[in-house]
Amino acid sequence: MAGHPVPGPRPGTPRPGDHTVTRITPEQLGESLDAVLGEQASTLAQEADQLTRAHQILHDALQ
Repeated sequence: MAGHPVPGPRPGTPRPGDHTVTRITPEQLGESLDAVLGEQASTLAQEADQLTRAHQILHDALQ
């Protein structure tokens, strides 16, 4: 039917078992998050930036 989504993987989404995608190890993820969250934030804006960067690291790791 017209206007209905086509089942199946969306373009650009990773597929299970796709070895062409570089994965981050749990250790690398922990190190990256520790580095960002270990920074001293002296203002709310800096803390917001820090949390945004940590969120992006986690988001990227889960993709």
